[in-house]
Amino acid sequence: MTGSTDCTASIIDLRTCKLLTSLIHRGPVNCVEFSPNKEHITASSDDILTIWSFNNSEADILWKHFGHKSPITDFNWNFANEGVLSSVSDDSQQTSQGGGNLHIYRPNDLMLEDKSSAIEDLCNSLEGN
Repeated sequence: MTGSTDCTASIIDLRTCKLLTSLIHRGPVNCVEFSPNKEHITASSDDILTIWSFNNSEADILWKHFGHKSPITDFNWNFANEGVLSSVSDDSQQTSQGGGNLHIYRPNDLMLEDKSSAIEDLCNSLEGN
């Protein structure tokens, strides 16, 4: 997976050098990473962090984080707590005090599951199981 200044993240099959899909963003993609436990992909562009689900050359947006005021400079999945992310941005241009912001968050677990598992889990929770 690669990020680019042309506002795309590309997923390439390294065995065949074939482009599988391009993920369109509104700004340059400066960070990309696969999640440690699932097939989900994250890519930050400008001040937005996006979680994608990729399956059979199809990509869907699962979740977006719009909390940063400046471009995201890095992000990481937490290897100890599945589904927990952190991201940082350089907000020195936005404030007179300099520095940046660290965001730590956990998207809803149902969003990170495949559709059939999410529906089953939701039904079980509604039934009190």
